[in-house]
Amino acid sequence: MSNRVLLPSDVLPEHYDLTLEPDVEKFVFDGVVKITCDVKVATDSISVHAHELVISHVSFTSDSGAVSKADSITLQLKKKIAVLGFEEVLPTGKGVLEIKFRGTLNDQMAGFYRSQYTDANGAKKFLATTQFEAIDARRCFPCWDEPARKATFTVTLVYAGKLQAISNMPPKSLEILPDGRKKEVFMPTPKMSTYLLAFCVGEFEFISASTKSGVLARIFACPGNSKRCSLALKCCIRALEFYDEFFGLSYPLPKMDMIAIPDFSAGAMENWGLVTYREVALLCDEDTVSATQKQRICSVITHELAHQWFGNLVTMEWWEDLWLNEGFANWTQTFAADHLYPEWKIWESYVGMEQQRALQLDALRSSHPIQVPIAHAEEVEEVFDAISYCKGGSVVRMIFSVLGEKDFQKGLQLYFERHKYGNTVTTDLWNAWKEVSGKPIDKMMSSWTQQMGFPVLEVQNDPFAGGSLELKQRWFLADGSSEPGDDQKVWFCPVLVGTEKGAQPVSFLEQQSGKVDCKLDGCQMLKVNFGQHVPLRVLYPEPLFKRLVQNLKSLPAEDRIGLLSDTLATCKAGISDVSLLVDLLGGFSGELNDKVWSELGAVLGALDKVIVQGLEEDVASAFKDFSSKLVKPAFEHVGWDASAGDDDNRKKLRSTVLSAAAKYCFKDPRVAEEAVRRCKVFMAEPNDVKSLNADIRAAVLEVAVQSDSTVFEELLKVHEVLTDGAAKIHMYGALGKATSAKQRQMALDFTLSGKVRSQDLIYIPMAMASSGKAGAEDTFAWMQKEYDRINDMIGATSMMLFQNMVRVSGTGFVTPERAEEVSSFWKSKKVYQNIQKALAQTVENILSNAKFVDRLRHNEMLAAGVDDVLFEPDRDPASLKRAIHLARAMWETNILRSKLMLNAEIEYDVAEEASRCQEEHADLLWQQIPGTLMPEFRQLDKQILETGNSVGSYRLICKLPSKKGTVLQAVDEEHQAVAIKVFDKSQVEDPSSLESIYREYRFMGEVVRHPNITKCLEKLHSSSRIFLVMEFAGSPNVEQMLLGRPGQRMDESEVNNCFEQVVRGVAHLHSKNIAHRDICLQHLVISMLAGSDREHVRLVDFQSAMLVRPNMTSRTVCGAMPYMAPEMAQGGPYWPHSADAWSCGVVLLEMAGGLGSLSRAVHLEEAPASIAAALLQFFEDPVSHAEALAALSGVDTITVIEQLEQLLVPNRADRVLLRNLLPENQPGAEQELQQHEQQRLIEQQQQQQLLQMMQMPPRAPGGVPGVPGVPGVPGVGAGALGAQAAPRLVQEVP
Repeated sequence: MSNRVLLPSDVLPEHYDLTLEPDVEKFVFDGVVKITCDVKVATDSISVHAHELVISHVSFTSDSGAVSKADSITLQLKKKIAVLGFEEVLPTGKGVLEIKFRGTLNDQMAGFYRSQYTDANGAKKFLATTQFEAIDARRCFPCWDEPARKATFTVTLVYAGKLQAISNMPPKSLEILPDGRKKEVFMPTPKMSTYLLAFCVGEFEFISASTKSGVLARIFACPGNSKRCSLALKCCIRALEFYDEFFGLSYPLPKMDMIAIPDFSAGAMENWGLVTYREVALLCDEDTVSATQKQRICSVITHELAHQWFGNLVTMEWWEDLWLNEGFANWTQTFAADHLYPEWKIWESYVGMEQQRALQLDALRSSHPIQVPIAHAEEVEEVFDAISYCKGGSVVRMIFSVLGEKDFQKGLQLYFERHKYGNTVTTDLWNAWKEVSGKPIDKMMSSWTQQMGFPVLEVQNDPFAGGSLELKQRWFLADGSSEPGDDQKVWFCPVLVGTEKGAQPVSFLEQQSGKVDCKLDGCQMLKVNFGQHVPLRVLYPEPLFKRLVQNLKSLPAEDRIGLLSDTLATCKAGISDVSLLVDLLGGFSGELNDKVWSELGAVLGALDKVIVQGLEEDVASAFKDFSSKLVKPAFEHVGWDASAGDDDNRKKLRSTVLSAAAKYCFKDPRVAEEAVRRCKVFMAEPNDVKSLNADIRAAVLEVAVQSDSTVFEELLKVHEVLTDGAAKIHMYGALGKATSAKQRQMALDFTLSGKVRSQDLIYIPMAMASSGKAGAEDTFAWMQKEYDRINDMIGATSMMLFQNMVRVSGTGFVTPERAEEVSSFWKSKKVYQNIQKALAQTVENILSNAKFVDRLRHNEMLAAGVDDVLFEPDRDPASLKRAIHLARAMWETNILRSKLMLNAEIEYDVAEEASRCQEEHADLLWQQIPGTLMPEFRQLDKQILETGNSVGSYRLICKLPSKKGTVLQAVDEEHQAVAIKVFDKSQVEDPSSLESIYREYRFMGEVVRHPNITKCLEKLHSSSRIFLVMEFAGSPNVEQMLLGRPGQRMDESEVNNCFEQVVRGVAHLHSKNIAHRDICLQHLVISMLAGSDREHVRLVDFQSAMLVRPNMTSRTVCGAMPYMAPEMAQGGPYWPHSADAWSCGVVLLEMAGGLGSLSRAVHLEEAPASIAAALLQFFEDPVSHAEALAALSGVDTITVIEQLEQLLVPNRADRVLLRNLLPENQPGAEQELQQHEQQRLIEQQQQQQLLQMMQMPPRAPGGVPGVPGVPGVPGVGAGALGAQAAPRLVQEVP
């Protein structure tokens, strides 16, 4: 209180009699104000606020009739104060202060200003209007411009006879002056603050209706727009009637006017009895309005009308309690809209938008408390933000959930009755609720409003294992940082938990840790912060998180939204693994709730920004593909066109999904072509509301601009004639997505051309800054170059608008270097003192994203380099059948590979491996490498071994005692991959061999010390067939190992069932985003890992990465075991059988001949360029493969090449099978498959010839080659035998 800079309290206002004469053609106004004052202390001076006014006369008339004229007027320009000095001391008591003055109808959207519009004839016209909050009443007339200095007002307006005027109150009298002007006197207002006074002068149209209690409601707009006022009028009437009942105190004014202003800096302003709006926030065509704009109009109206009670009737004492106005209205707007339109389920939107805006800003160290100390009134401009509005509203929602509606309502009614027409502080509200409920609301809420930030609730245990729910709270920060003293913060947290059976009674966590009892009988999952009623984050242990993912459809939409946002936030902060977020995203494949999709779009957008800006292009491309695959099914479901029965939620879903498609699918030729077509229809008739559905307009324009370079300039022409403000905003967003540097510059130049209203300057740079690296850089460069012009246009107009420009300047950056550039630039400007908070938050956001980029860079999931194509096996039987068909082909190929390796006498035996010297064993492996590359590969092997990055089948870790810790920790912690070895215990006859394996098992468990790995190894160790997992463990009886049933014949149904389970296993892998090499049986092993709490295991090998990402630069690759007993595929907890399981249809064909395994973890960027080139050659050059194969088989090289080319490399039937697994499903693919099916017999004959050449046993009739009794797979050959075949095949898949 003592720090507040206020006017002296020796003279206080009671009533203003204000007369203004605006000239909307010359842009000036004359005025005189007579202020009835109470002189509390005799004084010879009076201080009033005044800014940009010319004061010509001042006098004071006391109650006795004595008149004192001012002998001095001192203007304190910086403080915006006029000190009026008098010849004699003014006596105590009542008196009238009269001031004559002149001002300008400025174009800065502040004070008494002018706004321009174009009438139906194309003529430019002006109106005069006001915007006084927070401290701009002083721009219109001298006054005590402080919220606590309430007074009544009588307004008189003198204006041109052809115009109209409205003010807070109805007119009292209207007189036509001799010069034709009108003089209109309005009724006195209730006692109120200066910032709530308002008046408008111009040409208007309106429609009207009355509430049940007789309050006249009118909606005003510029000529030609009255037909667009009907929705606003309906919302106004219904909201006033609802508030009358809920607040228990009728609206106290006789009328409620709402007017749409063409130029308006905010969204709306709650002036008592005359609410002003941006046109897009009030006007619409009810028949064609988008569902999004319709809900926005309703919410803005319910927000401003809530202020008529909370803010106008009862006003905060000073700006540090601004949240009492804005936070309460933020909550009430949704509460009322939900009452007016319950079918919208708008609380779901609140959780995804308002609550998330609060949490995102409040997770920064540069945030501020809800109750923020304000010394100078000018400082309040920086706290009209998501803390005052959205966090304020979120804590009101929290109180509502704790009190219940009855006590909440009773407390509000007591508050209004006790403080109407007065001023309050936050504790007045707490006391009212405490009084009616008997609950310690003041104690609970002080921790939420007086300290910055919010907690993350960390669940410490799994209550399904028994016991209470154990919780711990700590300050949540977006970047995951920690500084001394951070752990001292504690919040009084309501804890609401729920299950699929519903919410449980509220509990409270007052200390840093505590326990909560919960009933879980018969429940499958538990959600903390059920309903998202408390503005905080939740961090779950993996078992509870898995339960939530598995039961997503049982969660209400608010909780699905909350789980998404919490998981993204905790991943960014580094306190949870990004693989959990990817797992969660995969669970939303069938999501059709529009609000949940809005949050999905926000999460994908947040990831897109940091990945595109911070990581390599191939990773960014893979993420775009991932996002596209998530979006496309929903896109195909909603389609482009609305149906007659679509409700508003369905329309919003279409709008939201198409917006995501515009971001991630715009390169799809079908999407681009259709968007361009629709855009051209719109551009031909831009003012025909039926030319392009408003729900999809933004997405269509964005895709069209990015797909057809001619659209950009056509849109600029359309802008000249377009009249709909909402359509213009959509157009600005599209222009900001221009793909060429030339068009981006044109868009930015257009922003400052004078053709875009000042209030809309933000839209083009905002869209461009978030469009990618080039857009972000161009936007910041433009701001640096055009700073003076931008400052002139909005810096003096609205600091809120200017602060948004500051935020946009850094919104696309994710590096510390860019953070420093942005900071240095703005700090060098004079405006810095007014944007300090905005800049600090912008820079902190950049640095937080930079840390996230660094975490992602070291996350192997994003570096796996496998491009998956998804399908749903149970919803796509044909694709499932083809996948099983190809899986069996892979089975045959692997047996062929095994035979080839055995014939070449390359035998991997663990016992021999453990005793053989490294060099001898390496010689065996190097037999598969072309001789000319041998020296370089040996050098690479030496380098890998020395750096401790070797993980492979030919080298046991236990043979490297000096490297134990280095190897395992590098694999687990840095790369998040683990070498796996599969072994059949029944094949181990030598006890020393078994002991060697036990030693390795113990070593991995002891050194890694990771609980999930330990659990995994224990599970594998307890199995009768699987012992350890690594690359390859051979046996003289490979057939028995593969079949798992020596001497027993498997019938056709058993075989097909086996391979179906393999395919479903791959579905499970891809639901976990686990990278893999092919569709062989090693997936069972990986899936077992995924099913045993080791979801972030990532297994790939070099061929797979190279096949999909030939230009990869940073990959960790390790081998994967291709053999495993088929009975392991038959059942088990890790196989998903639900229709929601996603599956991968892309199969990387396994190469025979033992050419496909270089089991080691390789970082190509650490290898010499010659080694990288050699690797590329090895996996791309068919001649080298043929030489290696010939060296093993003793067959002429030319003959092998011919056979490979004729049989395996161009294997079109397999290629068509692969194509048919894609959602795009190329036209004619099935026909091509039928044609090549006719070549089956020829291919089988060629296969027999190749096997004979390689001296392999002949294929048994109807069976797998060389394996008696296993049925064959008609129409599919053995697959590719050479490791060079797959790159060509995959590249030909569209």
